[in-house]
Amino acid sequence: VMYTFYLSPLSYVALCDVYLLSVSSILCSTHRVSTYVWLLLGYPLLAVVHSLACLISWLLVFTIPVAKMNARTLASILLMPPENLSVSTCSKRKPQGCETRALLCCYHAVNWYYYKYTVDGINVFAVNLLPLVIVSLVIGYVDKGNQFASSEVKFATAVGSIIPLSYYIGMGIASISAQSNFAVGAVVNATFGSITEMTFYITALLRGHRAGNACLQEIVKSALTGTLLGCILFIPVNSRVALSISPDDILSSYQQSENNYTLFHSHIQPLVYTVSFLLPVAYIIGLIFTLKTHSHIYDIHVGEGHVTGHHGAVVHWSRWRALAILIIATLLMSACADVTTEHIQPILSQPNISQYFIGVTVLAMVPEIPEIVNGIQFALQNNISLSLEVGSCIAVQVCMLQIPLLVLFNAFYDVGFVLIFCDLHLWASIFSVVLVNYIFMDGKSDYFQGTALVVVYLILLASYFFAPSPAGC
Repeated sequence: VMYTFYLSPLSYVALCDVYLLSVSSILCSTHRVSTYVWLLLGYPLLAVVHSLACLISWLLVFTIPVAKMNARTLASILLMPPENLSVSTCSKRKPQGCETRALLCCYHAVNWYYYKYTVDGINVFAVNLLPLVIVSLVIGYVDKGNQFASSEVKFATAVGSIIPLSYYIGMGIASISAQSNFAVGAVVNATFGSITEMTFYITALLRGHRAGNACLQEIVKSALTGTLLGCILFIPVNSRVALSISPDDILSSYQQSENNYTLFHSHIQPLVYTVSFLLPVAYIIGLIFTLKTHSHIYDIHVGEGHVTGHHGAVVHWSRWRALAILIIATLLMSACADVTTEHIQPILSQPNISQYFIGVTVLAMVPEIPEIVNGIQFALQNNISLSLEVGSCIAVQVCMLQIPLLVLFNAFYDVGFVLIFCDLHLWASIFSVVLVNYIFMDGKSDYFQGTALVVVYLILLASYFFAPSPAGC
């Protein structure tokens, strides 16, 4: 009887039936000996089975109802006297002539909308990916000789760990900004808004400088360009970012050699430092304009219904908890970035894949996956304005914060980073901005225009894939 009771729910759940575990109140007496035998012989085996079923169902996300049933079974059902329990379905349930009550019930074993499920305000996918961070750090720092995992595996796990950590950093920033005044919110947003990318870029530049590997500089430039292209084409934005990218990317028309060495240090480099100082100032002024002095403009638009959807900042964590999570996630991000750059060389040595392609895809878009998903969700909710704003914020931070900060970092700690982009980066950025500006000039958007942008993005990725690797790499 016990065998039928405990194994049949797993098979019934797959059929999406309704299960009722009933306790007969008429059986008020318990057999102590049988209960002890059950706890010693039956419970351990079924606890392992239900634990595995709970773990697998939770990781699959869409079967979380099954995971909840197994968790409830582990916590309470299996600890009850087995002779007091029975299993039945609604279609086969017959009157028993006694009082019963339902202990466990499942109406739907699979629900596709569980991708929105949250745990304490955290998306379930971010929760499930958190153990990957621990695994990547353990194999990255403990297995130095690559005895248990290859460099390719360590690189893949470290890059995958960036996804949940960037999500936690974004959640921490949102929670702190929602509970703070303008000044604190602006400082937190400007400081930690690009911490994911900046951590990887600076770590890569430092490791490349110490190892004498100039290829990592090209990877950083490719990642910067890839992030910008993804934000412009994958999450279409206004062409106003064109004014931000031109001062830096225009340097790609120069090639550093003996003939123009003096030209670069006498004229080009001072211009780069000047622009890199002015762009963050412009970004701060923009924050003051948007969030402080002219915030009433945006409040009027929201009040008149020009913007629809969920805009209010949702506070999931307290201020100190968000700050602690933000600091811990940043430290873990630094460790994962170190593991990534340490084991990236075997990936770069692949003869069939261009290093440009690795930079503009994996290293550029993986940290932005949480923001891309948010933008797509807003678009699916018919909230196009907020969807475009997500991509716009990322693009603006790349142009007005990340690139200038890398230049200023190199000015204070020389790692040999020269802001000279190749022609492919330059024309891809210019073409993307012009195309988006032309498509959205009429202020309308439809699936055909979105498909056209995605196709152009894929064409640019193909160009990077078949492009030769940087000289000397």
